[in-house]
Formats: sequence, structure tokens, C-alpha cells
Amino acid sequence: MQPTLPPGTCLQKRYRILKTLGQGGFGRTYLAEDRSESQDMCVLKEFFPSGEGSYSLNKSKELFYREAAVLQQIDHPQIPKVRGTFENSKRLFLVQDYAGGKTYAALLTERLKEGKSFNEGEAIEFLLNMLPVLEYIHKKGIVHRDISPDNIILRDRDQLPVLIDFGVVKAGICPTAGQQEVAQGTTVGKVGYSPSEQLQTGQVYPNSDLYALAVTTVVLMTGRKPEALLDQSTMTWRWHQWLPGLSPWFGQILNRMLSHRPNQRYSSATEVAQALRSIEGLAGNSLPPRTSTPPAMVSSVSRQPAVKSSSKPITRGTYQRQRNPLWDSPWTVGLILGGGMVAVALIPLVLFGQMSISKPTRSGQLQPTPSITQFNAPGDTSTPSEGQPQRLNVLQGQILSPIGNVKANQVITYVVSGQKGHQLQAAIAKGGVVLTVLPPKEVNLDSPSQLVSKWQGTLPATGDYQIQVIPAPGVTDSNYQVDISLTIPSSYPNTYKNNLSSTPTLASSAKP
Repeated sequence: MQPTLPPGTCLQKRYRILKTLGQGGFGRTYLAEDRSESQDMCVLKEFFPSGEGSYSLNKSKELFYREAAVLQQIDHPQIPKVRGTFENSKRLFLVQDYAGGKTYAALLTERLKEGKSFNEGEAIEFLLNMLPVLEYIHKKGIVHRDISPDNIILRDRDQLPVLIDFGVVKAGICPTAGQQEVAQGTTVGKVGYSPSEQLQTGQVYPNSDLYALAVTTVVLMTGRKPEALLDQSTMTWRWHQWLPGLSPWFGQILNRMLSHRPNQRYSSATEVAQALRSIEGLAGNSLPPRTSTPPAMVSSVSRQPAVKSSSKPITRGTYQRQRNPLWDSPWTVGLILGGGMVAVALIPLVLFGQMSISKPTRSGQLQPTPSITQFNAPGDTSTPSEGQPQRLNVLQGQILSPIGNVKANQVITYVVSGQKGHQLQAAIAKGGVVLTVLPPKEVNLDSPSQLVSKWQGTLPATGDYQIQVIPAPGVTDSNYQVDISLTIPSSYPNTYKNNLSSTPTLASSAKP
């Protein structure tokens, strides 16, 4: 192994070494100054050719340059650009842009010293920021192979995660044996982070990176190393015990990413992002890079992690969690953990009920919502009598919040009159209940509206819409509160707005 180059060393009459950033089994990383016209700082990655024989050296060089050429095709804002390669005194160097910042491993170490770790909101934002990067490289046929907190930097200038240290080049320079060629599947990765197919056979798939990304996410939230989170005797993950307050739906997504068999994981980064966004009401087909936003919009959601979460989140973005009361209900957790046909049938309804018909904002700003005042009509928001629907006069810009109690085999029905084009929203605010929105006869709703905790959509026709409340499966008796609002799009005719505004202010009890 060649000795470390001291600061001040000049290579190619252009790159002046400033300091050593790190060293591993495959080589060293230096911070250097590019003394050409740009005068920029850059990163020099020195790779150690394997073997002493001429064949081993030549083969390592051949594979190094071939794989480096692949990396030079990558052009993504969250991946340092490869500027070029060169050889100096039998040393192989890769020149990359410098991403100023700290690795997530360093950030986690700093937090652990204060008794903190990354919270759930930060973990979700981290994933949503990283998944577009993986989608990009996977579409180019490139698998990173070495994702871990050490190989992701939080860039100072925009607070976005940057993926570094691709294992594809490392695979090209692993030790050779005699006259045998280096296999493309040569093992590269970290024990604990890399999946078994990669460590045991060297075979990798795009979802091998998804596995490593999930391990990284769990490590950031728990503050514990992978070996402490995996039962070695059964090869099953036990990280859940360190995060008792984690949302069950988020745990399900991570568990699928962490599946032992590749065919049981998500097939692509796009699929993971769609799962995250659909459940949180952020459904979308594309994965644009996440943009940084002012500190006021930083997500800081925490659901009682095992380690105290920081009040200053690491990642920034447009994400804001919409808490789903249904997931806090014991029956939901029981169904998910216990399995069964009821859970399989119910979960898609719950998830799709979170989707908004409106296209979500992706430009770094939160989607504007109407100014709404909480409104509780006295006397008329209690539970309707058995089998008797209750008509509610819901005013624009107000939330009507009927409360009551519902028992097993009972259906509570509220009736809301709406004009075509109005926006109706109904959401369970409290209680172990679910709701169903029924349109007028011979009218269909565009989004699923049965047995959900929240429904929002544009009314397809003028008429009476029923909101039915029933106990959630496994619940025999529950108090509840339903928040109901009706808004008019800004483009809607003023005559309808005026007519709605003149509606009496108190709800009245009457048959529909």
C-alpha cells in the first residue's frame, strides 16, 4: 500500500493536496485545490490497485477506468460530478466536485452526545430526498452498492443529502486471483447495511440499494448500529422495540424495504416514494428533486422515539405530516401486526382515503388552503337519534364538528347539501371510528370514500351527500368527533358564493 500523500503535494501540476478526508480498504480520499482557472476545491479519490503482478495491476486499471467512465455519465445535483481520472506513480485517482457538509454518520454522532436522534418526520423527509437520487442512477443501470450514513453528506449550502463513494468503482479494483478476471459481481458493501445477496454472492439489484437505505434510516432514528437491531440467530429485524411510537404504516414501508428476499422488497425507488406519498396525501407519479425551503417550513414531527429527537431537524423540505387518527387506534395496529384477511381488505381503503383530488404542490411551497374558522353549532351537533339522519348546514370557511357516540352495528348519518364544484372534506378528529361518504343517487365519486378516516374531493353534482360514521372493526363503543368543511374554489361563480354565505349560521335537525 502506498503511503498517504502529505498536505502541499501537487499532482499533475494542478491538484494541491489540502488534507486527508478519510481512508478505507479500497483507498483514500483527499481534499484538494484545483489550481487551474477555476481555483475550486475538489475531492481526489485514490484507489489501491490489487495484487503485485503485472496482470493484476493492468486488470485493475482497466476495470477502474471503465467503471469511472460510467460514473462520468452521471449528472445529478445530489451526486458530486466526476471531473476526470488520472494515474500518478502507479496510483489511480478519480477527481470529483466537493460537497461541503457533514456525513449523516457525523451528524448522528453529534446528536447522540446530546441524547438525541433523528425523528420520524426527518426520516421521512430524508427518504423523500434520497429516493429521486436512487431512481436516477437505477434508470442508468447503476447500483450504488455501499449506501450508509458514512456515504451520505448533508450539504451545507442547500441542506440536501448528497450521495458519495459509489461502490461500482470499488468493484472494479477488488483483488484478482492469478489469471482470472474480476467478476462484475465482486462483493462490495458494509456488513449490516448491505443485503445478504450482495454480501454472499456479490449479486446486486436496484432494491439492494433500497435495503441499505432502509437500514440507514432505521440507524438514524434509533441511534444504534445495524448489528444491534438484527437478531443474528433468526436473521429478523427487531428495530421496532427502539421506536415504540413510530407510525405503523411507516414501519410497514421500512419492513418491506428490509425484506430478506429481493422479490419481497419494493421493486424501485419510485414505488417506495409513491407508497410514502400516497399514505400521507402526497401521491404523485414523478420524483422531482426535493428543494430546500426556509427554516420556518422544516418538518419537526416526532412520535416519541426511543432516543430524544432534536428540535432542530437536519433535513428541510415541503413535507408536513397529516396525522391520521385512524393509525392511533388500537384496532388498526392489531390488524396490521396480526395480519388476516380483514387487514388486507381494509388497509387499501384506509390508505386511498388519505388522497386528495387536488394535485399536490411540489415547488417548495405548501399548497394554500382556505381560511377556516372552527365552528361548533350548539345543540345540533350531538349524536343523531337511532336511524335518523341529521342535516348539517355547513358554511363556507367554517368547520362543523359534530360529536357523539356510536356502538357496534350502529350507523350515524349526517347530510350535507353541496353544489357541483364545491370542495367537501370530512375527517375523523377523535375516536375509533371510520366514515363513508355517499353521493346522491346515480352519482359516483372520483376517489374511494368507504371506510376511511378522511375524505376530500370536488363534488361531481349538486345534491345531498351523506356522511356515515360507524365503529372501526373490533371497536364496540366509541365517542367520536367528525370535522366537516365545505369550500368553494376561487374560480367558482360569485352568485353561488353569495347564496352559500346567506345560509343560516346554525345547524338544524331535519330529515333529508
